[in-house]
Amino acid sequence: MNIPALTFSNPSGNAIQVYNVRYRASKRCGTRDTVIPIKVHPPVRAIFSATPSSACVGTAITFQNTSWGDSLTFIWDMGDGSPLRYDTALAAATQMPRSHTHTYTTPGTYTGTLYVNGYCGKDTLRRTITIYPYPTASFNIDATEKCQGSATFTFTNTSTTGGTYTWSFPGGIPSSSTDYNPPPVTYSTPGPKTVTRTVTKNGCTSTTSQTINVAPLPTISFSVSLASGCPPPAVTITQSSPNLPGYTYIWDYGNGVQDTSYTPTSPIIYNNTSTTSSQTYTTLSQRSS
Repeated sequence: MNIPALTFSNPSGNAIQVYNVRYRASKRCGTRDTVIPIKVHPPVRAIFSATPSSACVGTAITFQNTSWGDSLTFIWDMGDGSPLRYDTALAAATQMPRSHTHTYTTPGTYTGTLYVNGYCGKDTLRRTITIYPYPTASFNIDATEKCQGSATFTFTNTSTTGGTYTWSFPGGIPSSSTDYNPPPVTYSTPGPKTVTRTVTKNGCTSTTSQTINVAPLPTISFSVSLASGCPPPAVTITQSSPNLPGYTYIWDYGNGVQDTSYTPTSPIIYNNTSTTSSQTYTTLSQRSS
């Protein structure tokens, strides 16, 4: 007796389906049963995701393999010339999902390919991954130092175009800007100021900073021990101005004598060259940056 051809449907999901075929023979001496198991393997399907599918250069991309099939072997081609990756799943749904990461070091568009070979054949799936470069964040300044009272700086953007921009000027007016080239910024207090520039394009962000300085206005402070007296008076001059790097000092003692030291000549003897009236001498200390 010939049994007609039988067709078994594919199993649902990624699992092996077992069908038991029972054959029974009967005659006057009894009945015998025979059971033959028929295994139907799942179809081979290449399935994977790449997360994220677009990213900045140097970002690790996670490839999640959820392929279907039995006795599977995998070959990964990342599309950037890196060595192929080989992987194996011994049985349907065994050790799934499987994942690995890959980092693209050069901007561009890449095709990640998964080749799957299994009991019921083979399948291939390709996905596109876009890798963006980090933008260039840079700018020029019209000066790195200006004096208090006239400390207005101009900044020129030399960053990558086509992105979004953030400027930070702590202590300045304005204190921030989102323009490509910001308006002039004025600082009223002396000291170092940090200017920060942030550029974002295609989700990739770069930041750079530069330091400028607002020099304080010169401060003059000194005292004399004898403001008037009979000739020849000895006058002691005491310097109390701050002694700062980068400053020059000029003393004019009012008697035709000058010097450029920080500490004045002291004491100074003043003579009255007039026989009929008193004389006044003006002593000045000046410094400038």
